[in-house]
Amino acid sequence: DDPVFMATNIEIENEDDDERSKLELNVGDANLVGCDVVAAAPAGCLGVLLVLGESIVLQDGVTELEAEDRDGDDGDFDFEGFVALVEPDPDDPGNAARALVTLTDGRLVRIVEGTEFDDDSGDDDQLGSLAAVQAALDGGQIVEIEGEGMVETTDPVVTIVAFEVEFEIKD
Repeated sequence: DDPVFMATNIEIENEDDDERSKLELNVGDANLVGCDVVAAAPAGCLGVLLVLGESIVLQDGVTELEAEDRDGDDGDFDFEGFVALVEPDPDDPGNAARALVTLTDGRLVRIVEGTEFDDDSGDDDQLGSLAAVQAALDGGQIVEIEGEGMVETTDPVVTIVAFEVEFEIKD
């Protein structure tokens, strides 16, 4: 009954008869806010979608996100750079599967539990774990990162949540 919002296409469907429903809505940057807008945000909170007067918490390892732009392309953001530092994720410092990777240009790449490591090329210079990246950095080696992800924040610094990463030692 709200004339401010007019739904043009809402689909609710069961996926693979597993009784989980899926809701598809068109949202934009204005709908995505930080985890601080909800009281007691759960560990692994990636952000909150404000849609139809409701707050929907996006949680690492729980929420499955799929992004599309108006042209139908996926919303993945390609990135690359050189690794300056690997630190435990401040949101979950005891979880070895999560980390915050600082690039030499100041950008941050958040490695989460669902991040896929691309290390199947058989190249000896490719690193397949955060521990291997840290060991290479500790050994004075230059480590390059390439991957796909989603921009999480741009202020005060660009932070990317990585869907897929590849670490490689460079000469």
